[in-house]
Amino acid sequence: MKPSNQYPIYHYGIKQNTEQWDKIREGKFTASKAEILAVKGKGRLGLGTGAMTHLYKKASEVITGGRSEGDEDKADFSNVHTERGKDYEPLVIKMYEEKTYSKVNRVGFVQYSKHIGCSPDGLVGEDGLIEIKCPDNPQFLKRRLTWEMPKSTWCQINYQLMCTERKWCDYILYNWAYGNIMWVNRITPFEPLIKILRKNALAVEQEIKNMESTMNFLLQNT
Repeated sequence: MKPSNQYPIYHYGIKQNTEQWDKIREGKFTASKAEILAVKGKGRLGLGTGAMTHLYKKASEVITGGRSEGDEDKADFSNVHTERGKDYEPLVIKMYEEKTYSKVNRVGFVQYSKHIGCSPDGLVGEDGLIEIKCPDNPQFLKRRLTWEMPKSTWCQINYQLMCTERKWCDYILYNWAYGNIMWVNRITPFEPLIKILRKNALAVEQEIKNMESTMNFLLQNT
């Protein structure tokens, strides 16, 4: 079940890692936090502790009209791994296009609902998307030899497939130190996980609306 037929909405005119991109992500659960939505909690909404904490953060952004102080979302996009990814992303996309004979289209943000969305690294045709990871040397070696994928990345990719309603994601690993190697692994939706993500995402969506309505009532009647 999806929120409504108007979604997903693709925001092509927004460039990632800009003030406009930061603004559209306010009040929304994004793919970087998908792992916390994969946890089955014991509370009223069935969400885990991490998801509940993030829910209050996102609801506060909606109600106050601004991002929270001490914004951990921004910290997620400013660590050494993500900065490395940003540096290499144009090169990796060019290599991918040459390897697959396909065109990667950029999109700023894709909304699955009012408070749920994601920012894929790129879209391929009508059915695909890409997710680029540029781990450090030890992590690249481990992932390439063991075929292991971090749980956070597995959840992130499936969350993006849910939000975009696309059929596959090419998970791209890149590291220049091993001979400029790019490894591509095609991921298709894992329905058991997507079912959990969708259920919890819709619970988050409704609860943010409930919190906004309740708080607005309290503010008007205080």
